[in-house]
Amino acid sequence: MAGLTMKIEVQNLDKIKTLIELLSRYQNELPPDLVTALHDLADSKIIELGVDDFQKMANGYEIETDFPTSSIVSVNHVLNRVTYLDSFGKFAVAFPDKFKLGIPGKTIISWGNE
Repeated sequence: MAGLTMKIEVQNLDKIKTLIELLSRYQNELPPDLVTALHDLADSKIIELGVDDFQKMANGYEIETDFPTSSIVSVNHVLNRVTYLDSFGKFAVAFPDKFKLGIPGKTIISWGNE
């Protein structure tokens, strides 16, 4: 079976990201089908924050985290997922109950720390 490749250009991607973030705040109140769809959307590069994103937000400051490793590759705050490099240099995934990443005096992203 031959594969089909399509290029889709999504305009206003920031609005889609905002909608995903807003819906994620109310996951406990959404119907199960909508939560599943939300997680499918969130499991994409739309909502994933990577090292480049952190560095832009940090604006030259040292990034601080309560995660046990400093080799964070990306963070998905909707799925509470952290992708990092383990001690062998391989990609690993964690779903910590609590997470915080920021710069001195400012939190960039966190969950479970309320």
